[in-house]
Amino acid sequence: MKELRIKLNLSNRYELDKVINGWMDAVQKMETDFDKLWKLYPKKHVRRTQKNGIKKDP
Repeated sequence: MKELRIKLNLSNRYELDKVINGWMDAVQKMETDFDKLWKLYPKKHVRRTQKNGIKKDP
């Protein structure tokens, strides 16, 4: 997993909360999109990961 570092120059706690909520929404959307794709193409993903030697999560 890659690390994401962000330098913020915020003047108050409200701005920080807005930034955090925005990132949380973006992460949640990515997770939802991934779940939708997983339901559509589970076997293709499993074959690809097994071919590369990565075990599928139960």
